[in-house]
Amino acid sequence: MAKQLVDNKGIIIGKNDWIIIGVILLITFGIFRQVQTFDFLSNWDDDGYVINNPDIQKISGANISKLFSTPYKSNYQPVSMLSYMVEFSMFQLNVRELDAAGNQVIGPNGQALLSNPYHMTNLLFHLLCTLLVYVFIKKLVNRIDVSTISAFFFAIHPMHIESVAWISERKDVMYAAFFLWALIVYLNYLYHEENKVEFWKSKTYWAVLGIYLLSILSKPMAVTFPMVLLAIDYYKDRKIDFKNLVEKTPFFLLSLAFGVVALKTQGGSAMDIVPDFSFVDRFAIVCYGVVFYIIKLFAPTGMASIHYYPDNSVALPWEFYSAPFIIIAIGLLIWRAKSFRKELIFGLAFFLFSISIVLQIFPVGHAFASERYSYVPYIGLVFIIGQLYAWCWENNKGKWLMAGLLGVAAFTFSKITYDELPTWKNSMELYSNTIQEYPEVAHAYWMRGNVKKDFGNSANKTNAEAAKNLWTQSIADYDKAIQLDPKYAKAYFNRGGSYGNIGKGKEALADYNKSIEIDPNYEPAYNNRGNSYLNLKQNDKAIADYKKAIDINPKYAIAWQGLGKVYHNQNQLDSAIVNYSRALSISPNYSEVLYNRGVAYYNNKQSDLACIDWKKAVDLNYQPAIKVTKDYCK
Repeated sequence: MAKQLVDNKGIIIGKNDWIIIGVILLITFGIFRQVQTFDFLSNWDDDGYVINNPDIQKISGANISKLFSTPYKSNYQPVSMLSYMVEFSMFQLNVRELDAAGNQVIGPNGQALLSNPYHMTNLLFHLLCTLLVYVFIKKLVNRIDVSTISAFFFAIHPMHIESVAWISERKDVMYAAFFLWALIVYLNYLYHEENKVEFWKSKTYWAVLGIYLLSILSKPMAVTFPMVLLAIDYYKDRKIDFKNLVEKTPFFLLSLAFGVVALKTQGGSAMDIVPDFSFVDRFAIVCYGVVFYIIKLFAPTGMASIHYYPDNSVALPWEFYSAPFIIIAIGLLIWRAKSFRKELIFGLAFFLFSISIVLQIFPVGHAFASERYSYVPYIGLVFIIGQLYAWCWENNKGKWLMAGLLGVAAFTFSKITYDELPTWKNSMELYSNTIQEYPEVAHAYWMRGNVKKDFGNSANKTNAEAAKNLWTQSIADYDKAIQLDPKYAKAYFNRGGSYGNIGKGKEALADYNKSIEIDPNYEPAYNNRGNSYLNLKQNDKAIADYKKAIDINPKYAIAWQGLGKVYHNQNQLDSAIVNYSRALSISPNYSEVLYNRGVAYYNNKQSDLACIDWKKAVDLNYQPAIKVTKDYCK
């Protein structure tokens, strides 16, 4: 007999529930299991989180401490980063040789990468979240039908593809799991202990706070948790008075602290790339974000990795300006729906509270909306759908129509999810789909150009012809990006890199010059122009460009290495070593610099120091260091 979970209100998770949960999980696994064949998205955060992240490659006190003290890709998420560390210790990355076409995601030394365990972990967390949604709704309303509908549509909804299929969104499925667990424990607190002990004496209360901390350490989006607790209090007819707010104070303090951390880590450059809009247009965009997610709940079409802001040089499309009026209409609907008002208010409050911080009130990035942001907020909306179904049956109003509509939606959404998942198979597929949905956005072509350029760099280790073909294809994408946005400094910069790779040094230099002309503070352009001058043996110009890059960003390790190479080529070994050392003080695991400094040490008759650097480079799996270590080190 299946184990039963019982609370003092008589709400049971019993045999029938476990059968339903099992069926939902099997269907969900069948739809999503294809993710185990997907690659890393090496051009979209997977590189910084896993592939090229030395901090996860060894379980140690120092590395764990670094995970808890360092933001990665502008996100502070130490608990989800710990999951990568555990996976890496179990599965590593390198499992097979690169194929001849060079179109797999590969590591820095030409090895193809094992991604399926990382994908399967995301899927397992999604299955866990689905189970927790069922348990949470069941404990909230004690109805199998509402719990089943809520959990099923949460599990298979196409808007949740991104959270499951993208390894970097481990933070989404992990924070959601802790978030839901904390809500379930909070309900236990309400049912068991609310009126029996003061909250600060309740172990269950402190358990909620501890689990919430794990959620917020998985993803900062969890800062909305205390507002969701207030929504539950409203639904459970608790007074929201001074005592209640005192009870929530530790949660709000945690949210405030981690909210400040999130603003600091995600500010700066991410905010700089947001298009400028008037106050009226910005308000319309925020309102349209709310409407966008609600529409996508019912009509999940036009899926894309990035939903770009509209063109800010002209008036916004009409749907943006209509969004505030749609929200007002929803408010009037709630007011009129007296017999269903409480369910609507709770479900919409859950949705709005949990999605509020990503509605671009504080704008960051290129997108006004992202599908992954719907992961937890949609629980509130599917709850409404489940309760509406229950209301129809209780009141004998349109119950068969409602059942039929839900059946059609269940089949349709499952098929859409299954068909859309391959979009996330690799970076090339992903950005090609983005271009299909946003064919007039320069950034989309720039992103796909970067994929082709990087795949070319990887393929060059084994197949020079395939590499040249990919670099040439990347130039075509950069051309399109520049055509759409002639002031796109990064597009000129990256096209310059591809031109250099196919031996067109003159064109590369022209693109770097243009990139610097558009953005005089773009240090990578100075660095790469310095590389071009270095290849042309124009050492004085190379030194000037590397120094300019360092003036803009003193922590730019690549430029310090560039200076080291110039002095190394001029046989000024002491100066080369000094600059290599500056690069390593910024990036201690920069394997190429370790190798180069080792060569400089060896040529400077300091073979012991050379071997120390080479051995460390070997530990980092830098292939050129392996041979010299065998040949020159005891």
